[in-house]
Amino acid sequence: MAVALFGAALPAPWAWFAGCIFGVAFSMWLWVRDAVPRHIEQWQDGAEGERMTEKALRPLEREGWLVEHDLAGLYGNVDHRVVSEAGVFVLDSKRWFGEVTVEGGTPTITPRDNPDAAWSPTGLARRMRGLGFRQKDAIERLTGVRTWVQSVVVIWAPFEQQVVESDRVVYIHGDCLSGWLRARRRLLDPSTVDRIRQKVRAG
Repeated sequence: MAVALFGAALPAPWAWFAGCIFGVAFSMWLWVRDAVPRHIEQWQDGAEGERMTEKALRPLEREGWLVEHDLAGLYGNVDHRVVSEAGVFVLDSKRWFGEVTVEGGTPTITPRDNPDAAWSPTGLARRMRGLGFRQKDAIERLTGVRTWVQSVVVIWAPFEQQVVESDRVVYIHGDCLSGWLRARRRLLDPSTVDRIRQKVRAG
């Protein structure tokens, strides 16, 4: 505002120049004011991925599967947990921007507009394996039932491979999730599933 008032008092050529400076400064202020910090953008991206996974799991929930979301844990939240006769699954939702490939158990995300900026989420596989083991131990303590807990990374991004199983972690495109879960081999009888459902809900 001070620049604008000062510019109005100047001769014509200088007033025009001052007006340009004011316009640029005001535009930059608006951009900074409206810009969303990157950590907020990442949180929003993650929350949207979780909502997309939640929607993909609704048909299974209607069929009687136990589906839970956003579970608090000692080492961070569990995005989703699914219990069925096919076993127990812990899911982490990822909404990435770029082409996704998984080689050697490591995802790589390549932005379409900047292939040189490809990156990998370091430690993701290790974290997911740890999450599965901790869930397995917790369920065994609660129920006395020994069962494998499968760690799953649900990918909401272009992912031509669709499903990759590597070193005890499954990477799967979200559109394939419900069909893949339905196709799993049955590991638990209905009474054991009910026992787990009751205990984990109470716990």
